Amino acid sequence: SATTITTAASSATTIATTAIQSNFNPINNCTSGSFGINCMFTDSICNTTQLCFNNGSCIENKTLENGYSCDCLEGFEGIDCQDDERLCKPFTCFDRGNCTNISSIDFKCTCDDGYKGKNCEITVDLCNNVTCQNGGVCFQTYLNYTCQCLSGYKGLHCEIAETSGIIRTYVAKSFGYIAILMLSGLIGFLVIMDALKYIFGIDPAQSQRNYMRKKYLEKFRKKKKIIQPKVIRRFHYIN
Repeated sequence: SATTITTAASSATTIATTAIQSNFNPINNCTSGSFGINCMFTDSICNTTQLCFNNGSCIENKTLENGYSCDCLEGFEGIDCQDDERLCKPFTCFDRGNCTNISSIDFKCTCDDGYKGKNCEITVDLCNNVTCQNGGVCFQTYLNYTCQCLSGYKGLHCEIAETSGIIRTYVAKSFGYIAILMLSGLIGFLVIMDALKYIFGIDPAQSQRNYMRKKYLEKFRKKKKIIQPKVIRRFHYIN
């Protein structure tokens, strides 16, 4: 019985040792630059950390001071590809259009609706070429515009007059015409009166002025007669 237990323990030790030896690969058995269990570690500088930016490829080169170099994608420069020299960057067109390289030194932004400019930086004034009729005012909205109409008008450009608006318009015009006619008549009357007086020596208002002057003098004389003269009284005391 004791012999059986000893044999079983010996067999288990042999199996465990074999398993460890099969999973453990010493440094001496790894390829150059690798070490650890199953050679899972490496001493290559390019595998220790991300050294090249912007998706650049790291190339180990122990002849260089840093021990590596970066193979950069087109448009990126610098030791670690850190400098973005692309003409079309993510925000070249201010996220308002699509950027396209048209040469090695120039680009073009195809702007979305409502924007313009080299970099799509200018918002298009949609009211610039819009005329709101009948006193309406244009206001720009998002990628559109609207005409704010005066009372009595409606439509996209305030071109439709409502019934109440038409009536108010005619009434206002009528009063305007009447005022113009009255003013013209007054001016004409004054011109005729001046012409009769200073050119022909005829004063149509002379008789009326004489009559009014006569009435005023008569009224003044009556008041003068009514006024009693002032009497000064003096008192003397006799002893």
